[in-house]
Amino acid sequence: MSKLFGVLFCGVFAAAGIGLFVYSGLPMISGWLEAKSWQQVRAELIDHDLVTNRGDDSTTYQATASFRYDYLGQRFNSSNVSFASGSDNIGSYHQDMNAQLSRVARGATPLMVWVNPDNPSEAVIDREMRWGLLAFKSLFLFLFGGIGLGGLYAMYRFRNHGDILPDAHPSKPWTNYSEWNKATLLSNTRMGNKVMLGLAVFWNLISWPALFAVVKPVSNGEYGALFVLIFPIVGVGLIWLWYKGHRSFKRTGPMPLELNPYPASIGGQAGGIIYFNNGDINETLKGVSNSARVTIENVHFYQTGSGKERKTRETVLFEKTMVPSIAIAQQGSEIRFCFDLDDSLPISDRPLDLPRKTWRIRFTATTDDGLKVERTYQDVPVFATAQRSTIADRQAYASSSVATLDATAELVDSVLDLKPDERGQQLYYPAYRNKSMLVLIVIGLFFFAIGLAIPDLIFNIVFPLIGGILAMVGIYAFANSLKIRIGAEGISAQRSLFGYKFKPQFVPSYSFKSFEKKVTSSSTTGNKTITYYKIVAHGNEGEKAIAAEGLAGLQQADAAIEKLKSLL
Repeated sequence: MSKLFGVLFCGVFAAAGIGLFVYSGLPMISGWLEAKSWQQVRAELIDHDLVTNRGDDSTTYQATASFRYDYLGQRFNSSNVSFASGSDNIGSYHQDMNAQLSRVARGATPLMVWVNPDNPSEAVIDREMRWGLLAFKSLFLFLFGGIGLGGLYAMYRFRNHGDILPDAHPSKPWTNYSEWNKATLLSNTRMGNKVMLGLAVFWNLISWPALFAVVKPVSNGEYGALFVLIFPIVGVGLIWLWYKGHRSFKRTGPMPLELNPYPASIGGQAGGIIYFNNGDINETLKGVSNSARVTIENVHFYQTGSGKERKTRETVLFEKTMVPSIAIAQQGSEIRFCFDLDDSLPISDRPLDLPRKTWRIRFTATTDDGLKVERTYQDVPVFATAQRSTIADRQAYASSSVATLDATAELVDSVLDLKPDERGQQLYYPAYRNKSMLVLIVIGLFFFAIGLAIPDLIFNIVFPLIGGILAMVGIYAFANSLKIRIGAEGISAQRSLFGYKFKPQFVPSYSFKSFEKKVTSSSTTGNKTITYYKIVAHGNEGEKAIAAEGLAGLQQADAAIEKLKSLL
C-alpha cells in the first residue's frame, strides 16, 4: 500500500510539473520559433491597459491591448501582446510594454505587429522570447517534474528493497533481503555520479537563463541584479564536482568488494577483497600503498523533527581504520583487509527502517598524480556468526596490521598541534581559520540587504533578521580564537573574539574526571558525510573546559582523547 501511495505521490508531482510546462511554457517556445518567419505590418491601436492583480504577498501585472491591421486586402482584429499568457511580475516587462503602447496612443510612435502569413488572423505585437519568464516556468518542469520522475525511477530501481525474499531462511537473516543476499557488493559511486550529473544539469538549466534576465537591469544601472550570477557560478561548481567523480570512476572502474567472511561477523571478523580490473590499474596504483585506508563504520540513522521539519540524520557509533595490503593479481590488483569485531557491537538492522543501525566500508587512496580514489560500500551485512576471514595472504595481512598500528600511532601523535610552554602544553586555534564560514557571512549579508531593498514590511523584518543571524554566526565561527593549556595544574580554555575574552574555563588536575566527545557539526559532499567533534574535559565538581575541537571523524576524536590522557 505504501508503494502504491509513493507511485501516486511521485506521479502527481511529475504530471503537475510536465503539465504546467506544456500548458504555459511550450506555447512560448513554439510561438517564438514560428514567428521568426512572420511578416511585420503597421496596425492601429484600439485600446490598451495595465491590469494589476494584488495578492496577499505579491503583485502581478499584465499589459493588455487590442488592435486592428490590414493584410492582403483584408482587415483583422487581435489582442495578442506576446506569446506569454497571464500576468506575472518577472522583471518590468508589462510596465515597459504598457509605456510603449501609451506612446503609440499619443501618436508618438507607430504600432508595428507581426502577422502569420499562413494564417493572417494570427498576429502579435512582441514576438521575442521572454527568457526570464521561460526560466521561471521551466522551474516547475525541472523541480516538480524532476522530483516526480526521479522518485518514480528510484522506486523502480529499488522496488524490491526491504522485501523479504521467498527463499529466506529463519536462521540466516542476511538471506531475507536482496540487499544482503550476496557476498559481492558494489559501491554507490556510479549512482552518486548520476545523481550529481542530474543535479548539475537541473541547476544549470534553471540558473543560466538568469544571465539574460540581468542584462537589462544592469544596463539601467541596477547593479544589485548581479547577485543573481551566484547561481550560475554554483552550477559551474556542480559540474566540476561531477567531473572529478566521473574521472575517478573512469580511471579505476567499479571496484567490487567481495566479503570474506560473508556475512561480516560480530564476534569474528569483517574482511574482504576489493578488486581493480582496469587494464592500466597497475599504473594507477603506483604510490597508492602509503595512502590507502579502509574504514569500517557502524552508523545510527534516525529522524528528528516532524512534518516539514523532519530530517534524517546519522551518528557514527563505531569506527576503525586500517592500512590494507595491495597485491598485483592475474586480472588486475587486489586490496585485502580484515577487522576484528567484538561481541558488544550491534548487528545490521532491517533495511530501510528508521531508526536503524547499519554498517558501511570505505576505501580511500591518492595516486601519485593527485587522483583521489574513494569508494563507499553501504549496508554491509553484519551478523553474530563468529566467523573468521579466510583471506590466504597471511604475510600481507600481518604487514598491513603493522602498518595500521604505525598509522594509528602517527594519527595520535599528529592529531593535536601541541606546543610546549613554561606551564605544560598549549593548543592554539587562531582566528580566521574557518574559511568556509565566509560563505555563510556572504549569504547572511545578502539576505540582510535584499530584505531592506524589497518594499514589503514582511521582507523588511524577516529577511534582515534571518540574514543578520546567519552573518553573526558566520562572523563568530570565522573570527573567534581559542587557546587551550594542558599542564600540571589542569586544563584551561580561553576563547576570544576581536580582542574580547569570554569567560575562561578550567578543570583542575585534582578534580579531573573524564573526557567527552561532542558532535559540533557535519558536512556532506556527494555520498560522504564527515562529522566534526570537540573534546570537553569534565571535573568532579561540575567543571568543564574545551580540550580540543574541529576533529574530523570519530577516529580523530578518539586519537585526541588518547593523546590528552597521555599528557595528564
